Formats: sequence, C-alpha cells, structure tokens
Amino acid sequence: MATVTDICNTALSYVGSRGTITSLDETSTEARVCKAHYEITRDVVLSEADWGFASANRVLAQLSEDPPTGWSYVYEYPNNCLKARFLVQASRTADRLPFAVMMNNDDSDMVIACDVDEAQLRYTKRVENPALFPPLFAEAFALRLAARIAMPIVREPKMVTTLMQNYSQARAIAIAASMNESQRDEPVDADWIQARDE
Repeated sequence: MATVTDICNTALSYVGSRGTITSLDETSTEARVCKAHYEITRDVVLSEADWGFASANRVLAQLSEDPPTGWSYVYEYPNNCLKARFLVQASRTADRLPFAVMMNNDDSDMVIACDVDEAQLRYTKRVENPALFPPLFAEAFALRLAARIAMPIVREPKMVTTLMQNYSQARAIAIAASMNESQRDEPVDADWIQARDE
C-alpha cells in the first residue's frame, strides 16, 4: 500500500533527485514542489480513465431550479466527482442516456442536465487515500507527478518529454489491469438471431 510520501519519493527518484522526503510539510525544495503538484496531479490521473477503484454510482438529487434550455431536468453534481462517465435511469440501468455538465442558473455551482427523471450517474470520484491505489495506478501517478516536478527540481526539459512517454505507457497498462477487474453483461442476441445462427 502506497503512501503520499512513497509516491512523492518515487517521483523524485524518477527525476534523479538525491533528496527524499518524510512529509509534504517539510521546508525542503522537494517537499514544497511535491506538495504544490501532488493533489492536482492525482486528480488529473484519476480523471483520465474509468478506474474501477475510483468508480461510483449515485442516484442524483433533483434540483428545484428551472432546467437549462433544451433539457427537462437538472440535478446536483456530486461534490467528489472528478469526471461524469455516463447516466442511466435509476430504475432501468441498461441504457445510457444523454446529459450535459454545466453551470447552474446563477453560475455558482456545477449541475447535470438531462431528460430523465430519477437519474443515476456513473462517475470517477476523488480518492484521497493512496492506500487504496492499485500498484499499477500508483506507478503511473508517480510518473505523471515526476513529469510535473522535473522542471522545478532538475530543470531538464527533455526529461519531461521522456517522463510523459513513460507515463502514457504505464497508464495504458494500469487501465488494462483495471478493466480486467470487472465483467460487463454480454448483450443477448434476439431470438431470431439465435435461431438463424443454429
């Protein structure tokens, strides 16, 4: 199980830093730079894929405000949502339905607009506890963090490119592993197709 400092120290090692940290609250350059980039980088990496460990399903709370033009209903945007993936009707979870993420009428908060009553959203949520990160995700995250901290720590522009390439490869492997941890229902062919194939 990874910790915040494990991920930061892995990122520091990827950029060739000799220093390590024991806390993000240290006064060292390494700690300050890691602290400045850790949370935003984590949220970016989480947003980039439908990670199984960070997936959530929620029946949304309908709002009383008027829906935006072109939509019938407006719902509260979950406060821990990093990326809305798809929307279904809560009582029938099979068909994915159109929706839009937008600002509410007074531009004070995000909302979800759609044309279905009882909407259920599948989304990627913010996971702050690194002990919940699968090892392949943690490795990809550390590489992305390394790419962000490379310039402030070692000032090597070419290193950023290399780290981003390594991150892309590690992310693809982590996504494949995450997808292999679930199985979706296979669509059943209609009777006439089954009869035709016999």
